[in-house]
Amino acid sequence: MFHGRIGQAGERDRASPVRIVEYANRRARPHQCTSCFELRRSIEQDDPGQTAPRHAERGAGSFLNGERLPIKERVPKLGHAMAEVDFKRLTPALAKALAVSPPYASQRNFGASTLEWCYVAAGRFDVYLHGGQKLWDYAAGSLILEEAGGLMSTLDNDDFWADGLWKRSVLAARDPGLFETWKHWVRARM
Repeated sequence: MFHGRIGQAGERDRASPVRIVEYANRRARPHQCTSCFELRRSIEQDDPGQTAPRHAERGAGSFLNGERLPIKERVPKLGHAMAEVDFKRLTPALAKALAVSPPYASQRNFGASTLEWCYVAAGRFDVYLHGGQKLWDYAAGSLILEEAGGLMSTLDNDDFWADGLWKRSVLAARDPGLFETWKHWVRARM
């Protein structure tokens, strides 16, 4: 029996470029309650005028345009990685360390958390760092990354689900070895 609907800001506006719908089982823990997720976004550079459906189902995997994630199989070393980093919610010491001596080759920030999770799952980003996301920012994206084989933790806990429900930080990567290297680097500079 499904209950409820959680949406990204602007969900009611049909013209919004990002629309998220999740259905939650009332009795499940928050990380277990997302049984199915779908994100549609017009991505002009990838498929002009089209939508790119992404979906995941717990235990069944993550998909982009019907193709199982991860799409990108080659995993670089951290020094050659593409990072998705949101600086504005990081501690000043960590933000400075990343700005002065980044461990990755290139960094981006789109400002659309769920899409950023999907990009890590698809291999468009290799590592991900965010200082504080709300439930609606991480719920669907974390499922997609997890089903694509990615790993995640918070800045303080190895168990991503141990932090508070409504807000938590994110450390993530699709590859286990890269995830451990990234997590160690970040935590050593907090």
